[in-house]
Amino acid sequence: MTERDDKGTAAYVRSVTEGTRAYVREVHEDLERTRAELLAVQAERDKLAGQLEAVKQQLEACIPRQPSVAPSNPAKLEAAKRLDEERFLQLERQNSHLANLYVASYQLHETLTRAEVLAIAQEIITNLIGSEEHAIFEVDPSDQKLKLCAAVGVDEAVCAALPADKPEVQRALASGDAYLSDKPTHQYDPGPHGITACVPLKVAGRPTGVIVVYSLLTQKAGFEDNDRELFALLGSHAGMALYCTRLHEERSRAEKSHL
Repeated sequence: MTERDDKGTAAYVRSVTEGTRAYVREVHEDLERTRAELLAVQAERDKLAGQLEAVKQQLEACIPRQPSVAPSNPAKLEAAKRLDEERFLQLERQNSHLANLYVASYQLHETLTRAEVLAIAQEIITNLIGSEEHAIFEVDPSDQKLKLCAAVGVDEAVCAALPADKPEVQRALASGDAYLSDKPTHQYDPGPHGITACVPLKVAGRPTGVIVVYSLLTQKAGFEDNDRELFALLGSHAGMALYCTRLHEERSRAEKSHL
């Protein structure tokens, strides 16, 4: 290897290292923002829990001590209690959703092992989205064709032949926007209309692959706003996590060839 090659390899390794470090800093900042939102929701939940308890105490104190009270008075207290309970449950759901987002973001970036990143992404799709039939594809840099990386509950041979010109896939790759069916299926269909969702994997806004969901669990009627947020998180964070594993592998190979 010539001195010029050595310098080129060293410069490439430095560039990859600096880019990875910059991205890690951005990820940590993103996680801290999510954590701050989670803490704010938890604080609001605790505050609301105290208000709910106060309303309950007022209601319990009002009815036995004032039997002749106007019927509208305890009714108003009961209505206020129900409203606070509804708000409390809503905050509980929001708190759980933010916690899921935080954990999912953190997990995707705590490893540089490709197989582990794929396994974590599959676990998120299965447990949080509610699909046991899905696949993850990446665009192969060598020929710009979709390559199957991992699949759950589906025929991998059929999935591997997924054409990039399939309408849902084509739209997701071209626009960078997820396709979510209004009428999701609950059974894997390898035919031309068997895609329930197609979510682009992205790096710096550029599509680098897709997550294809073929069906949802039977108990899940359709997609919700929380699902859309999770898909958006998966598209950017899983896409970048896989990209980082590729950079890590390339850097490792470059370092080995330099020795």
